[in-house]
Amino acid sequence: MSVLVEANGLAVRTAAGEDIVSRVDLQIAHGEIVGVIGESGSGKSMTLKAIAGILPTGVVARGSIVYEGAELTHLGRSEYRRFRDRELGIVYQDPRAHVNPVHTVGDFLTEALRINRRLGRREAWARAVELAEEVGIADARAQLRAYPYQYSGGMLQRAVIAAALATEPRLILADEPTTALDVTRQAEVAALLRSQVRERQIGMMFITHDLELAAALCDRVYVMYRGRIVDAFVADRLADSEHPYTRALLRARPKLESGRRRLETIDDALRARIDEEVARA
Repeated sequence: MSVLVEANGLAVRTAAGEDIVSRVDLQIAHGEIVGVIGESGSGKSMTLKAIAGILPTGVVARGSIVYEGAELTHLGRSEYRRFRDRELGIVYQDPRAHVNPVHTVGDFLTEALRINRRLGRREAWARAVELAEEVGIADARAQLRAYPYQYSGGMLQRAVIAAALATEPRLILADEPTTALDVTRQAEVAALLRSQVRERQIGMMFITHDLELAAALCDRVYVMYRGRIVDAFVADRLADSEHPYTRALLRARPKLESGRRRLETIDDALRARIDEEVARA
């Protein structure tokens, strides 16, 4: 598979000079789902935001981000916005935080089509219906006239995915898109994302805390720890990793057979050993 986007030596730095992310190297190919896992605060979302060009004010990216041969870090703000509008689809954790509650879901879907694809009102509506049907929203014409509060969490996330696909992007950035859903809806949304990536032969970066989901959904997985990538492997080899941090994450998972046994945690002693391992790498 040919490389779609590649980061080399990527760092994300605050105005105070603190590195939130440092020396990140990763690749995403056409038709590939790449997972990024790690604890909260490990730098996963900041890496995604650096690729998307949506870092907070005062936070800057250093290093290289190459998309289809073009260096993104050289783009100005307006150029990055055009790139984002045409090439990227972003799916966030909480769909309700990213839709306007006083507009219908149809308005939400047609807005990107009318602004970024320059479609007329009728053409945008027809395409919105097609997209809704593609992501599994039944009775799409009626459902698009409903408001977000009338949708379940899983159905609204489907609508957000449809919006992310509306401009026919070649790269999807998914920031924990299943976390706010119950287990059944998580599986449905994950299967939907996978099918869209395969059918469209686009790339996807999938951020998650769920190690089993990453192993089941993704093709390859990167593990982040304190702003750095410390481990990488083919997804179905997750359990074979020998890196102490990845092993610690695996041991910290709840297990049905463990009964009332207390979950393992990454204590100070273990974290010191992990830090030593990372420093040697």
